[in-house]
Amino acid sequence: VGIGLGLQKLAANYVSGFAILFDRSIRMSDRITVADRTGVVTRLTARYVVVRDLDGTESIVPNEMMISNIVLRHPAAGEVRVPLPVQVAPDADVERALALMEEAARIDARVRTGANPPRALLRGFGDNGIRLELGIWVQNAEVVRTDGDNIRSAVNRAMLAAFRAQGIALAQPALPRAPAGMSDGAD
Repeated sequence: VGIGLGLQKLAANYVSGFAILFDRSIRMSDRITVADRTGVVTRLTARYVVVRDLDGTESIVPNEMMISNIVLRHPAAGEVRVPLPVQVAPDADVERALALMEEAARIDARVRTGANPPRALLRGFGDNGIRLELGIWVQNAEVVRTDGDNIRSAVNRAMLAAFRAQGIALAQPALPRAPAGMSDGAD
């Protein structure tokens, strides 16, 4: 029974692989997102697809996942959005923080400002603070792949400097609490 179930998965991967190869829905060098993996397709086989992340990590994704899950193909040309999350202290001036984030993004010439200018959003409320996100747009996926970390770092550094200059504090991690009924030894 175990061998039969294993062969069933193997057969499903091969059938899915042939479907992908014949219909050419995914091609080499496509930038895709499947499940929780985003990267560039570096290898297509009858059994699996290799997806290389921006940091160089390669994921081997079974072809059955490529057929049974939603796969996003990101455009190779045109502007690409890069999200930059940050969490500020609960008492921070959120409107001022959002404005500073957008200003900080405009300092870097690699960030697009035309039809898709940098946009800061309030994403939600965390345990330790308020979750914000700066969406920046860059020229294309190739720029993200080759220079993405440098762009993220430059904009994050500019945001941090702006926050410090304006007295906006980042969220602090919560200190672990002792379980109920435990003393700290100061009795």
